[in-house]
Amino acid sequence: MVEFRVLGPLEILSDGRTVELAGSRTRAVLAVLLLHANRPVSMDRLIDDLWGASPPPRARGMVHNAVSAIRRAIDGGDDAPRLVRSPAGYQLRVAVDELDLSRFERLVASAEERLSAGDSDGARARAEEAIGLWRGEALAEFAFEPFASPAVGRLEELRALAEELRVSALAESGGAAEAVADLRSLVAARPWSERLRYLLALALYRCGRQADALAELRSWRQSLDDQLGIEPAPEIRVLEQRILQHDSALGSDATTAGSPGSRRSVLLSVQAAADVATALPLCTVLAGEDHELVVVQPVPIHADLGGAAGQLSGAVASVPCERPVRSSAFRSGEVGEDLRRLARDLEAALVVHIIDGAAVPHDALDLVECDVALLRPGRRSEGRAVVAAFGGTDHDWLAIELAAVAAARMGVPMKLFGGARSGADASRVLAVASVAVQRFLGVAVEPVVGGAETLLEEAASGAMMVLGLSGRWRSEGLGSVRAHVLEQGAGPVMLARRGLGPSALAPPAALTRFTWSLDGA
Repeated sequence: MVEFRVLGPLEILSDGRTVELAGSRTRAVLAVLLLHANRPVSMDRLIDDLWGASPPPRARGMVHNAVSAIRRAIDGGDDAPRLVRSPAGYQLRVAVDELDLSRFERLVASAEERLSAGDSDGARARAEEAIGLWRGEALAEFAFEPFASPAVGRLEELRALAEELRVSALAESGGAAEAVADLRSLVAARPWSERLRYLLALALYRCGRQADALAELRSWRQSLDDQLGIEPAPEIRVLEQRILQHDSALGSDATTAGSPGSRRSVLLSVQAAADVATALPLCTVLAGEDHELVVVQPVPIHADLGGAAGQLSGAVASVPCERPVRSSAFRSGEVGEDLRRLARDLEAALVVHIIDGAAVPHDALDLVECDVALLRPGRRSEGRAVVAAFGGTDHDWLAIELAAVAAARMGVPMKLFGGARSGADASRVLAVASVAVQRFLGVAVEPVVGGAETLLEEAASGAMMVLGLSGRWRSEGLGSVRAHVLEQGAGPVMLARRGLGPSALAPPAALTRFTWSLDGA
């Protein structure tokens, strides 16, 4: 029995005994492979994750040496090697129960399902078992590696979700007083989480502390108004009214299914209020009915914050929309870092960031942990298809997901474009992606194989284009084809960068990507 552990210091156990793996670079390679267990990781991806945009001249040789050391440590001459190489890259084969992260995700998913079904005791047991798998700070030894920060961010978000599920189940099963103490600590660590504020107020009320519950909600509203200039979520206001009315349904049998955070948000970041008119309709389509829509505008440190917030609110109100849209302006000196914090605090699943040229804002991409879409707005011709280019990379999977959702909700066709090289074409790869889109999103796809000219013709016709970034966008930029599409496209152009968290538009309970990206799950 072999166990791999990443929820704390990196460890390998074989029949309960520690397997020594020397060398910091070798351990870093193993950590990257475990974070992508059962999926191939290309050499370029490994080099980017380990060294960023400035790899040493011998980077490939160093990766090969590390892989050899890992093989010697874990394969032991078995007939079925764990670490294999294919044209797509290196793949570490890990069984379902051999990786603590996989067990953790399954336990959290089970806890969420049991809580939704009313089994609070079962949910609490699953959540506590999941939290018990943690042995300290995840991947602490790799704090300065390029891959570590977003990966650790995702793991900490999952850990926070497990804690929320535990205290929710505790409050549901009659332990409201104990839950209050735990929630105070969680709120201190995540002060902008509306779901935690909701749970804390509800737990206080269930302890017979109505005045404290109302004071908590009013303090939260005042903090939002003073620091962000926004109102609490509608669920917070409803809870306050129900507490004032002594609603009997808030007793021990009440659930938290309607609390903030039970649905995630789509966060639209605009450079100016004028961007709202062209970008908001598309973001409304992507958000659908299951996701809250929030529009934010970063402004310079010395800008008139009140004036900017008023202009943004007016721009949002001027766009016809059948659903509420929340908006806020904020002062920022580091847009990428502030967007990362907002995405966390507002529990965003997708950040749509407006761009006006072919320059890639690295900070907005590198720091934000959820999925990111760079949007260059444009006027889309009515009835034209949504076109996604697909080459099989991680970012391309997000691109076709966004394209399929947009096409389905706008009621227009979807085309899947693949390139042709040296007499061979991408039709087989497109067939796999097409079946996946039909199976999981119910969207019919028209495959198109051609050269860059074909893609540019579609862009010039007013079609909406969705392109994934290349695997080496940090060092090589967009590439000539993507840059030309941005410059020549008449309709909206979206560049997708896949994040580390759940799929942006998957059901709220999902903890990983769509099933097609999993191996044997």
